[in-house]
Amino acid sequence: MDNINILKVLIDNGVAFAILGFFLWFILKPLINAYIKSLEDVSASMKEILVNLKEDRIILINEIKSLNEKLYETKREIISHIDKTISHEKKQ
Repeated sequence: MDNINILKVLIDNGVAFAILGFFLWFILKPLINAYIKSLEDVSASMKEILVNLKEDRIILINEIKSLNEKLYETKREIISHIDKTISHEKKQ
């Protein structure tokens, strides 16, 4: 009985279903395809950005290590200079 009712609805509303089918196939489908394409483009761009960020992170870590070493060396030089100055003053 249900199949007959569904068939009857389809027959009675054939023009409406044809318009709906036309709308879905020729208007909505290209919009969905364009949306999916744009998502793929954004995804590819995000992957590229992520790779660049990882490379930049490594460079920044190396720069920070270098600055830390220079800071430590400068600190040692200042302490050495202060020690020399104090020992020189004690000798006089």
